Amino acid sequence: TLCGLPAVLTVMETSKILGADKSVIINYSNSAASSYGDANRVVGYGAAAFVKTGKRVEGRSEKVEEKEFSLKKESQKELLKIARQSIESYLTDGKIPKFTTTNSELLNDGAVFVTLEKNHYLRGCIGTTEARMPIYEAVTQLAIAAAVEDHRFPPVTKNELKDLKIEISVLSPLKKISAATEIIEGKHGVVVKKGARSGLFLPQVWEHPELSKKEAFLSELCRQKAGLEPDAWKKGNADLYTFTVFAFKEEEEK
Repeated sequence: TLCGLPAVLTVMETSKILGADKSVIINYSNSAASSYGDANRVVGYGAAAFVKTGKRVEGRSEKVEEKEFSLKKESQKELLKIARQSIESYLTDGKIPKFTTTNSELLNDGAVFVTLEKNHYLRGCIGTTEARMPIYEAVTQLAIAAAVEDHRFPPVTKNELKDLKIEISVLSPLKKISAATEIIEGKHGVVVKKGARSGLFLPQVWEHPELSKKEAFLSELCRQKAGLEPDAWKKGNADLYTFTVFAFKEEEEK
């Protein structure tokens, strides 16, 4: 067992040295799932394995071609239903529900972000940039996490559910870029990394008028999300990655 970012990073780097090229989520839960748990104050727990598959291609993140990705309308509806039912179930009994699906689109591994809005204001957003599990399972876990584990906000309550709107973003693989000139305003999400610090903005962030230009977008990404100097992206010692998303949300009337 381990706790804290330094320990996690040490295990990840050691696993790479030993030849691991894939991480597998074994289980995920939090303290509210126990008989003594409190859904309003939780500690998250995860079990994962780093394994060697022999399928890794060195430098793949730099060579990935951007491809258009989409999901059928019925798949979108199913994922949104799973997201809402996951939150409702968890807020009721503190347990992560189990879903099954015969939809082949949703059985593919996917990198997903789940965003919650209340009265057009952000209420929670959590996701992953790595495709580690089937999309429908990722939505289950990340919808709950967005509701109760986004530390920028207090946990969502059952009384708020009727006012929440859910948006799901399925991410393309990250593509490392050599300069900010490769970023397309309004299209690309961006990840900035420097040492152990990193931050991410989804493409939807471009919609904010004050962040609609590249200079403001990247400066705020560095400052707010990565805890770096606002101009870190200009200095050449921070790595930049781009990605695109296929995003869909609940209709105004549920």
